[in-house]
Formats: sequence, C-alpha cells, structure tokens
Amino acid sequence: MLAIAAWLHSLLPERGGQEAGGATGGLMTGASSAIRSSASTRLASTRPHRPVRIVLGLSGSVAAIKAPLLVPLIKQRVAAAFQPADSATSTSVEADIKVEPSHEDSNNLEVVPPSAPIQVEVHVVATEHAAHFFNAESLRSETANQTGVLTDVHEWVRISEQLGSDIMCITLNESLVSKRSSAFLVYLRVGYKKWSKIGDPVLHIALRGWADLLVIAPLDANTLAKLSHGMCDNLLTCIARAWDYTTRPLIVCPAMNTFMWDHPATARQLDMLQSLGMEIVPPIAKRLACGDLGFGAMAEVQTIADFVAERVRTLDLHAIDAANERATGRASSPQLPSFD
Repeated sequence: MLAIAAWLHSLLPERGGQEAGGATGGLMTGASSAIRSSASTRLASTRPHRPVRIVLGLSGSVAAIKAPLLVPLIKQRVAAAFQPADSATSTSVEADIKVEPSHEDSNNLEVVPPSAPIQVEVHVVATEHAAHFFNAESLRSETANQTGVLTDVHEWVRISEQLGSDIMCITLNESLVSKRSSAFLVYLRVGYKKWSKIGDPVLHIALRGWADLLVIAPLDANTLAKLSHGMCDNLLTCIARAWDYTTRPLIVCPAMNTFMWDHPATARQLDMLQSLGMEIVPPIAKRLACGDLGFGAMAEVQTIADFVAERVRTLDLHAIDAANERATGRASSPQLPSFD
C-alpha cells in the first residue's frame, strides 16, 4: 500500500496540495496533469496530413466492458482536438497552413481548410480473457476493419476448410484458445488472409508500424506483469514488445481489484513500464465490479479519451512515417492483412 502511494505521489506536480476533488480526485487530476505537461512540451501540435491511427488494446479486466463507449469517444475527442475552439460559431474563412516537406523545396506549403474533418482510424486488439466482457459485434462499425476486434486467432490460426459463406472451420492449438473463448471463431471472416509465406505481413509487426499510438485500456494485473518483464505471448503483448517509443506513445490504463493494486509487485512493475517509456493514466477509487469499495478502477472513459487526444496533438506524423520507411525500405503506408 505504501509503495503504491509513493508511486502515485511521484506523479503529482508540486502544487502544495491544492488539487481539488478530495484525495482520490487530487491524485487522478495531479497525475494526469503531470504526464500531460511532460507530453505537451515535446512537440507543438500540427494538423495531421493523413488519418491518425490508433490501436486500442483490451486485456482481461471487467473494465473491457467499456470498449464500445471508449472507441467512438476517442475518435470524437481526437478529431475535436484539431478543430478551432470557436469553429462552431466562427464564420472566418482562414485556413490552416500545413508544411509538406519536399526534397526540392523545403518551404512547400499546402492550404488546408480548418473545417476539413480529421480522420481517426482505430484497430481494437483484445486478449482472450478480455473478450469475455464485451460484444465484439458492437465495435464493428467503429473500427478500421470489418472484423471489429483482432485477437490471437487472427495471427496464429490454421484455416482447414470453408463451411459456409460466413464462418470458416479453423484448426487451433488447444493451448492457444480454450473452449471458453470459442466465440473468437466468429471473428474470422471469409476472405481474411492469414500469414502463409515469406513476405506476407506479420500482424503484430504490421499493426506496430501502422499505429501512431497504442493505448491499453484496461491494463489488467496479468498484462501489467507481462509487459514489465518483456513477455510477448499474445497479439497485444507482441505489439507492445515491438513498439517504437522514440516516435510514438504507448499509454496504459491500469484496472484491477484493490488488493491486487496494493500488492508490492504493482508499484515495481509500474516503475518498469515508465522506465521503458510507457505513459500511465492512474486508476480511480470507486465501488468495483466485485462489490468492493477501493482504489484500482480504470480511469473514466472521458479522462482516457481526453488524455489520448492531447497526446495525439504532440505527435510528429512525418517522423513516424520516416521511421516506418527506414524499417521497411518502402515509402508507402504500412501493409496490413486484408480483413474483408
């Protein structure tokens, strides 16, 4: 308990205890402010020259039930972050100026109307246990693919035969997918192109290159322990293990029972995540799903969406594109498998 309190205190800005909202509210506001202040000094926000790409990771906490609320809210808040504050009432015809680097003319400028909507694309990646808490179909219209949710099945299945127009029969390693997660099978639609030969996209590497930002919300105790030790035994942790912290953020939102949160290992593991470069949105105190009253609930979806939107404003998408080009030797956008 003392270790967790010390870790939370380390996130707080020195404001003489002036945070509002009581002890819990002060911790949440102060920690978020401290992390946001650090992030916002890295780069002045510029209007994106292409869609902003986000991977939302879901691990096995009951807070995964909030995914259908979180995905559209993130898209909304990120898009709104690049609109003028008075865009709803202003009649100004001013336009944003966007710098497009050119080998021949470094002053090449493109005029972008301020009313042009910002495109935000989201892929949702869920662990096996996370799928127990929400309906993947509810996310189909909000994600950047027709699958709705990507899981271990999409990277490590072996297709054996087609049974009908909607669902394929697939052969699975029993240690990979249990009977309890058989619902995963419906996510694999006819037309999905799995890896089959050298040169095909490897899903976790493709998503790592595609994404400008990875947010894991919720981050359960199990996945926290895995990430702090560098483990990568599922699609989500493989993406995190391959992550490029030099150009793009990785944000985690812990969620667990109070007794798990207070365990001495938790503070050490959170320190490790921060040392790797991950940014942490601390949990809050409330009545938990198990009925207990205490600290450990995932931050509110509005808090997470606002944090992501503010962090996106600091991104240098040109630097991300350049890093992808160096990694792949291609100037084109990262190639993802087909999810049609």
